[in-house]
Amino acid sequence: MRDTKLIIFLQSLDKKQLKRLQKFITSPYFNEQKQPVILLNLLIRYHPTFESKQATKEKIYQKLFGKVTYNDAKWRRLSSTLFKLCEQFLAHELFNQDQGQSHLYLLRYYEEKGLIKHFNTSLKALREQQNKKQYQDAKFFYYEYLICLQAQIAFVLNKEDVRTPKYNQILQHIDETLEHYYFLSKLHISGLILNHSKVVQFDFEPSFISTILEHLETKEHVPPLISMYANMLQMINNENASPYFQALKKALQENTSEISTNDLRALTIFARNYCIAQINQGQEHYLQEWLDIFKSELNNLVIDRDTNISIGNFKNAVTSALRLGALEWVESFIETFIHHLPTSQQTDVYHYSKAHLYFYQKKYNASIQLLYQAEFTDIFYKIGARKILLQIYHELDEIDARDNLINSLRVFIHSKKELISPTFIESIRNFLNFLTAISKLLPSEKQQIAALKVELENTRVVTEKRWLLEQLRQV
Repeated sequence: MRDTKLIIFLQSLDKKQLKRLQKFITSPYFNEQKQPVILLNLLIRYHPTFESKQATKEKIYQKLFGKVTYNDAKWRRLSSTLFKLCEQFLAHELFNQDQGQSHLYLLRYYEEKGLIKHFNTSLKALREQQNKKQYQDAKFFYYEYLICLQAQIAFVLNKEDVRTPKYNQILQHIDETLEHYYFLSKLHISGLILNHSKVVQFDFEPSFISTILEHLETKEHVPPLISMYANMLQMINNENASPYFQALKKALQENTSEISTNDLRALTIFARNYCIAQINQGQEHYLQEWLDIFKSELNNLVIDRDTNISIGNFKNAVTSALRLGALEWVESFIETFIHHLPTSQQTDVYHYSKAHLYFYQKKYNASIQLLYQAEFTDIFYKIGARKILLQIYHELDEIDARDNLINSLRVFIHSKKELISPTFIESIRNFLNFLTAISKLLPSEKQQIAALKVELENTRVVTEKRWLLEQLRQV
């Protein structure tokens, strides 16, 4: 019973919400049936774990209907009825939290019924509420557009003269706010699409991008958030994107308190992903850029507001800091923030991160032991673990183990090519190719060593280039 939608929903509610739910379903306006109320009261006894031996559908059925034979169809119908009431309660709660939406429904009703005084009063209240909004994000401009539409309707209802500058301003504001809402939404989703296409195989080109960006360049005044999203899209969509990245980074630093949590997180993710793309192209100075952005997230509560860090960000933070030589920071970060990961993934990520740290500390046996203990489910952690093992085997001159792992990693990469971006695959394949070539060189082959060094230095897309160059120097 614990894996049913009804029980999972009830587990998501706190005690105050449960009390409001009880009031909701006992109200005749929302529910006239008694059995859903009784069922809810019985279930609440076992909230939140529902682990009691009495919390089975058969035993609760008997408490509902007496000592009769359990009827699964009847139980499912009653559970379904209660679950629908729970969903109605949630919709009611969310609607009440959005006062702007409730005012808009009132305005629609007052307009239909011709209740002009009521309409004017409600519109005034809606305007006052809108003026108190902290952030001018897409939602703000959406409501601003709807409010302006209602203001235009008010002109008609109040029989005011539409041949006035005031009416002209309302029409202009309708157009501007709709444009701002559309631009923010379009730039954001276009960025998501382009970013996604760089990670996985996804052939889709968002429409009107160049038109929007060219239009924004002609505007004297562009809202700061739209300007940030425009820089973000230019950053993703241009080869010479460094100026746009720097502009976005500066804007994020200067406007942190004026950007909503969702927009701050979204723009920060775009900036970090750009850094990762540049790192994968061999631009290693972006390691520090990535780490600076991530540290800023920690300091500015982008992560703390959500309490969790993704396993991808955790891995990238550890990798970037290790390559920059910040081993003490890595050790502190792992111990401090491992509990900000999803509980089910903490052990494997901890083992991987510590193993990576041990590799840089040349504690190879300790690193191998931790990597063998973990059973990674994330594909990038699987590849990363194999890469660390390869580096260790090469350092320890474990030739057979290294060569076997190179071959198996090639096969693994090929089998997962639909799940990985072409750039990432290229960087790993180049790593394997160069490591194979280095392992075959002899110290006396000076000309071949020099040629391979030039080739490696000129290859942009290769992971662990610095380490490979060091191995080549040691031949």
